[in-house]
Parts: sequence; structure tokens; C-alpha cells
Amino acid sequence: DNLMGPLFTRVSFRVRAPVTQFGEIVGVCGELPEFGEWDPSQALRLHTSPDTFPTWQSDTVLIGTYVATVQYKLVILGADGSLVRWEELSGNRHFAPVGEELSIVDEWEQVTGHGGGRGSEFTSPELAPLESAGGLEGTGSLELPPSLADVARRIQPPKLTEPLDGTERVLMVVHKLPLQLSRDEATGAWSARWDEGSMWATNIDGGRHLLTSLGCPSMFLGSPGRHIPREEQAGVTQLLEGFGCYPVYIDPWDLNEAYQAYTKTILWPLLHNELPTQSLMAAQLATGGGANNASFNTNVAGGSDASMQSGGGGGGSVVDVAGERGLSAPLASQAPSSASLTSSHYRRTREQWAAYQVVNTLFANEIKSRLRPRDLIWVHGHHLLLVPERISREARQHNCPIGLFVHTPFPSSTIFSALPQRKVVLEGMLHASIIGFHLYEYARNFMISARRLLGLVEPTRGTQNMSSGMLGLEINSRQVMVSVSHVGIEPSIVGKRLASSEVEQFVGQLREGLNLDGRIVLGGVEWLSSMQGAALKLVAYESLLENYAKWRGRVAMVQVCVPVPNRVDHSQEVAAECREIAKRIAARFGNDSIHYIEVGAPPQDRCSPFAISTAEWCVNLRIAVWSLLDVLAVSATRDGLNLHPFEFVYTRRHHGEGGVCVLSEFAGCSRVLNGAIRVNPFSLASVVEALDRALSLDRRDSEAMLSKDVTFVEAHTMSSWVALFVKDLKRVHLAEAERAQQGITGNESSGSLSAAGLRPTAAMVMLPRKLEVESLVRAYRSASRRVLCFGLDGTLIPQDTVITHLRENHDFVGRGQAPSPAVLHCLRTLAADPANDVTVLSGRGASDMQAILGSIERLGLVAELGYLRRGGGVGHREFGGGGAAWTRHESAIDNSSWRQEAKAVMHWYTTRTNGSYSRWQESAAVWCYHDADPDFGRYQGTQLHKQLVQQLASYPVSVVHSPSKCTVEVRIRCVNKGVTTDSILCQQRNRSADFVLCAGDDHSDEFMFSASI
Repeated sequence: DNLMGPLFTRVSFRVRAPVTQFGEIVGVCGELPEFGEWDPSQALRLHTSPDTFPTWQSDTVLIGTYVATVQYKLVILGADGSLVRWEELSGNRHFAPVGEELSIVDEWEQVTGHGGGRGSEFTSPELAPLESAGGLEGTGSLELPPSLADVARRIQPPKLTEPLDGTERVLMVVHKLPLQLSRDEATGAWSARWDEGSMWATNIDGGRHLLTSLGCPSMFLGSPGRHIPREEQAGVTQLLEGFGCYPVYIDPWDLNEAYQAYTKTILWPLLHNELPTQSLMAAQLATGGGANNASFNTNVAGGSDASMQSGGGGGGSVVDVAGERGLSAPLASQAPSSASLTSSHYRRTREQWAAYQVVNTLFANEIKSRLRPRDLIWVHGHHLLLVPERISREARQHNCPIGLFVHTPFPSSTIFSALPQRKVVLEGMLHASIIGFHLYEYARNFMISARRLLGLVEPTRGTQNMSSGMLGLEINSRQVMVSVSHVGIEPSIVGKRLASSEVEQFVGQLREGLNLDGRIVLGGVEWLSSMQGAALKLVAYESLLENYAKWRGRVAMVQVCVPVPNRVDHSQEVAAECREIAKRIAARFGNDSIHYIEVGAPPQDRCSPFAISTAEWCVNLRIAVWSLLDVLAVSATRDGLNLHPFEFVYTRRHHGEGGVCVLSEFAGCSRVLNGAIRVNPFSLASVVEALDRALSLDRRDSEAMLSKDVTFVEAHTMSSWVALFVKDLKRVHLAEAERAQQGITGNESSGSLSAAGLRPTAAMVMLPRKLEVESLVRAYRSASRRVLCFGLDGTLIPQDTVITHLRENHDFVGRGQAPSPAVLHCLRTLAADPANDVTVLSGRGASDMQAILGSIERLGLVAELGYLRRGGGVGHREFGGGGAAWTRHESAIDNSSWRQEAKAVMHWYTTRTNGSYSRWQESAAVWCYHDADPDFGRYQGTQLHKQLVQQLASYPVSVVHSPSKCTVEVRIRCVNKGVTTDSILCQQRNRSADFVLCAGDDHSDEFMFSASI
């Protein structure tokens, strides 16, 4: 762990600078965006106080440990942010971000540390003038080291151009082909049709619409999913090729059974953060983890193939390559004791690992036999993690990039370390150019495992062309990108299913057979697997009816449970528990309160008069169930990919009705469907409260929550996800080739830090002084003319309240978050005093400011940080009318050019950051990541800030990243709260002001503070 370290280092600065004058500010200016990229106006500003001067302290900043060294210099700035002077040194300071925390202690124009801390390192060469081509407007003295300037010239922002030219061919390598094969027993003839349960293809719209939309040839390569006699394989191959599918025959079929056993009983539970059972683990350890040269015994007995029909032909719910979704490891009580661990256990486990290697080699051989130059190879699922390594040499020879997408979760490094073949599996995966995951949590766990088990690090330099919106790892001289993108459904396909007569017929049959009688309906569709949590849901529903009498007779549950193929024993155990709970609910609260439908259940086990046979259960019937539900509840204890909620959301919107999703926090879809109610399934009280809340919502609120999810479902479709990954694969490949040609290798670094990082002590932390209320009140009462300027969000309204509101509504328009009644009362009182000039300044839009504060007479309002203002002022021109007229800043420019570029870059990051979105104002564009994973959102915000600074350098705009508010803003440069505050103070009535109070909470308020001095 000491060798690999954390992903980020918390860096703080403590600088002694006795040369500063009153009103001046010490800053740290360097090559990273956090330090302004050598632009003094954007430098990291330090702060001091009368008690600690001349020592200056910075806030903590996060620096990625993938950065080898960071070059910087100290700078003194004026109160307005203008450059006063650089420190006079013959070269640059530098440090390396290592460890969890790093405290750097410097002294102005001296290279040795001051006090008890360690100083930064020192390096040459001299700062050289920045070439005009790369300079920023208004920074004539801006300088860059020659080495950094050289890198800046070679590394450009990613090109947002179309990478596919139509001549490529996409090889989709899947565990099972998206076809259903059948054989006429009388004639022996084989036939095939698209598998309606697959996410890749459907009979609707003529088959493989998802891949044909790419505009380039494509083909599937995978197992037929059943045993094909050798003498019949040639004919089957010819049949499948007519569908654009090429089979990989696993022969003998016993090999497939052992291979499936390894993926089910070892890989699947481990990837879902479950340790292997005692017997399997002991067997693995006893055999040395199944050595690579282990032989395969054709007589091995194991599990069987379980290709679970659970998709929807582009609108489906589960990736077919992740066929064991929902399967869990045997319960601990079912595991054999150590006394029963015979040699057969050891032999079986060793043979299963050997079978996994052999099958991956069979797939690799088939790929190599069909490979041609410039193919794009995309491997799917945990079944084929070794394939990238086995085809890497041939792929390089044919100039073919390899992509790998893991459709399951990825466990913590502690859990993954329990896999005996952990390094072999990781190394096999890392031969891909891009490794994709659905959520940042999974990608982060993978990267930490790679760092800790293989000693890999993030790329140091030369990654800008290829890593925008992606993470990265460096292995030898290669860079592997790690992407995060969540698959979706195909709304057009689901819409056509909903419009079909078959779905309408199913809906009618369900309504007639279930006799819902106008009740509110909640429920869902789950596999009979312990991970799916169907029993937990039933218990929570029973508790709801028991503790909330108001819902008795008003609500009904429709719960459909589907047995897991080839896991009969486990499914029967879960089913028995569910049936027992369902019967108990029916006995206590009436038969109409619960409709528990078990697909394929025999008559004696049925709990509902409505029965569904295994043959009848299909995608269209599942969609018909969504048409009945008002509330979808998912209580899975661990679920990597579940698109059922996506189908439910789109179905409810299709019918023009509201709907609510109650989703387990442990279901992957809960991270991207931000309109859902999230719940901990292990807390019965929390689940019951969430169900009560969902049932209590009125139509307006349920439609509003559904709308948030509809936006995501319609924007992140299956086809857009496919196109995104394929294009990213091509972009990374092109960038890697360009990088290799330019000679920017992954080993390039500029030095290392010899000093160890120090944790800051309590004495080093500079806390702001508490406002002296008594002194403030005395000064207020004695003043004859007062000017009061307040920020809004984070000042008059607590910041956590603002963030919560934005997570629920994404904006303030139409649902403005107003200050509390007590604060509004104070504002009215202050504004009513003729001796006061009171103004509220905010980054919000004018319409929202008017809606929440417009009724307060004599209160000045400033929107968009000063671009719009109610009440006029210097530098503004009126565009409204009446007493509440708003004025626009006279420096209004043509926003279309920079907005177009900013929109493209922001969209680039939005598609790669689940939970992010953009807001647009007259003078600004704001990228928000309130709903994103906190760590990933902050990382992406930093990368977006850096790219926008480069992309928009020629425009009169500024780019600001505010981690506390989870935003990256692009605003007109000459507009800020400081300019507006100066305008207020310069008005004739305020020139005699003897009391000025400014209150704010973030970087945008610093301009206001400076103007008031």
C-alpha cells in the first residue's frame, strides 16, 4: 500500500511572506488548473490574519497522485487579483503529490523550508515568456517553463470530431450469441431467430438495429448457447453467418459446464462483493490457485449453462453476457465442512479454472482467425476477462484496438484479493485499450486493485488527447483508459412494444385476472435469488399494512418472481420463503391485497388465481406488468445491472401517468435514476417509510420525479451507449498512435520528491475569526448611511439546503428555493429603512430572483453575478419596464460562439459522468455534478475546468470550478460581484456611506469583498 498510495493527495501551503503590503494577497501559481496554469489571476490564493501575519495559509486542494511533479512559483496579487510581482528565483519550485496529505512550507524568494515543515524542491530552467499563440488575454507577463511550453504545444484538447470513417468493422465478442437456435427433431434441420431476451438484437425493426446505426460493418462472435454435434457445425455456422453471427463451439460440452461453474460459483459472487464459500476457497488455495498449465479433465462434473432470458431487444433489462445476474454463492450453511473436503473438491475447482482458461483461448482463436486490419474489438462480460491478453499480439499487428466492458460490479480490493488467480485476471483485462464499467464505484475499485496488486499508477503526461472524461492506468509504456458509462434501454423499441396488440392484450388479462379494483399498485419483477431481495420486499409490504392502517384496502401488491434457470434448488428455497410471506399477508389483510405470481409454479404452490407458465413469460408480458404499477420497488441486496426501472419509467411516461421508483441503494441503477427514492433494504423501517412516502405523493410530485428519470432514460439509450464506447475506442486508439509517434511515453516524468509529506498540525490550521456581533451592531446603529450586500445561496440559504434542492429539481426555475421566513422578515426590515441600501447578489437567473425576492420593496437584486440587475446602475442598460425593471450589463457580447464550444465540451463530460447536467443562463453556462459520485464528480469537474480554459482561451470569458457547490461555470469575464458592488458604492446616494457590510461564502464573493475595501 505504501508503494501504491491513494488516488489523490491533500496538499496545503504555508508561506512566510513579510514583503506584502496591506491589501495584497500571496498566491501559488503553477502548471495545474488548481494553481491557475501559470495565470496569476487564477492562482491559488492564500489567507492570513492580524494574529498570524506574515504567515499565509492555503485551503487544502486535491492533487491526483498520477502527476509526477508539479511546478509552481509564489506570486503577490493586488486586492483585485491583478499581478503585483512574481518571486525572483532563477527557476521554479516543484513538489510531487505523494501520500494522503502533504504540507508544504515555503518562504518568499527562498528555496529552503521555514519553520518545522519541509520546503518545496527547486528546479531550473528560467521562466520563459509564453508564446502569444498559447497565451491568455490580459496576461502579458504570463510565463511558462520551456519544457512545459513544449508539452503544451504537443498536447492539444481532445478533438470533438467524428472518429469513425465507415471503413472500420466492429467485432462484438459476447459470451452467448443473441440468437435462439432450434432443431427439428423430425428432419434434423436447424433454424434461428433473434433472441427477444437479448439486449443486442430483436425481431422488432428487423434485427440488429443497434449496431447498424453505427454506420460501419459489424459482427457478433460468441457461443451458440447449446451443444452442436461436430458433424452439424458446418451447417449451423452457415446459418448463423446469415445473421452476421459467427459461432465459437465449446467442445466437448462438458468443458462448457466446468467453465460455467467457475463463472457462477467463483467469479460471479466475488464480483458482487461476496467471498467464495469455504470449500471452494480451500480447494483453490490447496491447488496453488489453479496453475496456468493445469490440465482439463473431460469427465469433470459441474454446473450447466444458464443464459437467462431477461432482456428486451434493446429495451431489455439484463445483458445476456452477464447471464448469471442475480445468482449468489451457496449459503454458508450449505457449504461443506472442512471434514468433507475430499480430493474431488480440489480436483473440481482446479478443473473449473482450467476450463475457464481453455474457453477464453477458444474465443481468442476464433477472433484471431477472423481478424482483419483496423477492426474494433469489443469484448463483453466477466466470462471473457482473459480474451484481451490472448489476442493482444495479433491485434497490435493488425492495428486493432481492444475494448472490454464489465457488466457486473467490481468488488473492493480486499474482496478481489481473495481470488487466487487475481493477478492473472487483472493482467488479462489490462491488455485492452479501454475497460468500461457502469458506475464510477466499480471503476474506482478496479483501479485500486490494479494499483495495489500490480503496482500500477495513473498516467503522468501525454494523456489529454485520450483521457477526457475517462480515468487511466499506466502499464509499462502503455496507457489503459477506464471509462464510466451506464447502459440504457432503447425507448423506440419499448414504445413499439407498448403499442403492440400483444401488450394491450396482456394488460387486459392482468387487470381482469387480478381484480385490482382501483387500488394503488406497487410491486416489481425479480429473479428467485437471495440477492434480488423479493422476500425483503414482501416483509416490508406486510409491515406497511400492519403499521399504516390508512393503506389497508387502498393498495395492492403485484409481485412477479421468475425462477433462475438451472438453479432449481436455490430458486425453490427462495420461492418457499416468498410464498410463506405472501400467504400470511393474504390471510391477514385479504386476498386482494397481495398478488404473488410465481412463473411456472405448480397449482399447489400458487398464491394468486392468475398464473403464468414458463412458456408464457416474455418481454411483452413484463412490460404489461409495468403498465399496472404505480410504484416500482426494488430491494436487491446487491445488483450490478438492472434495467427494469428504466422500462418502468418509460412505460409510465408513455401512458402519460406519474410513477415512483423505490430503489435499493445497492442496485446500480439507483446511482443514475436520481428521481427515485433510495432506500437501504437492510433497514426494514427505512423501506416501509419509503413505501409510505411513495404512495403518499400526489400526481404532480410523482410526475416531477418521473420526469427527472425520463430525461436520463431518453438521453442515455442503448444505441447511444454503444456508439459512445465504440467511438471512444477509436479515439483512444488514434490518440495512442499519435502519442507514440510524438514520443510522449508513459515513463516521462520530471523528477521526484525527496522529502516526505507532513500532516498539518492544529497550529498550522488558520481558522477564520468569528464575527463580533456586538461591534457590528454598534457600528450599524451609529451609521447614517449604510450599504449591505448579501450573497444568496450559502449565505442567506444554507448550502446543504441548496444542494438538496438542486438534486431534486436540477434548477431553480419554477421551483425556486427561497430563504426562510425569518430571513425574509429581516430583509424586509433592513430594506424598509431609508438609510439602508440593501442588495442580494446571486448567480441565479433574473426570473427566479424576482419570484422569491421581488416582493420586497426597495430591495436591490443582482442576478447572474452582476450581468442582470433590478434597479439599474452604472454600466447597465434597461430592458424591462416599470418599478421592477431589470437592466443588463452594457458589456453584453455575442454569446453564441463561446456557448457553442462550451456546450460541446460540457456535453462530452455529461455523457461520461452519471448524475451531471448543464444549466444555461444569458451570461453563463454551468456544469453541475450534485447528483454524481462525489469523488468522480470532483475529478471530472477538475478535468472539465482544465479543458474549458484551453478551449475558450481566445474568448472574453472566465472558467471557475467550485467544488463546494459542485459546479464548473463559464461566465463573461468582465462581469462579477465586485464590479456590481463597486457600481453600488459609486452611486451618489452611497458615496457618503459610513457602514458597508458584505456577506458571502465562496470564490465569487471575493470580488465583492475586494470592491468594498
